[in-house]
Amino acid sequence: KPVRSVCYSADGQHLFSASDDTTLNMYDTHQGTPVQTLAGHTSWVLNVACCPTQQHFASCGSDKRVKIWDFGTRQCVASFDSHEDQVW
Repeated sequence: KPVRSVCYSADGQHLFSASDDTTLNMYDTHQGTPVQTLAGHTSWVLNVACCPTQQHFASCGSDKRVKIWDFGTRQCVASFDSHEDQVW
């Protein structure tokens, strides 16, 4: 499936991708290997952004949701579901 967005962590050690298969993927940039696939959106993930403090990263999608993820645990810690249309 197409990748819609990518971002690097502030330290450059991780790369995140947002894709049409409803997932986010986290990669180790030094090893060039996947670290984890994150699920939580129900439709295309359109964008991903990393916080400069590396405490959180955010994703948004065509499911009209914005999700905040904990960088360390890679768990969703907040979901904003009140948007009326897809979020870029």
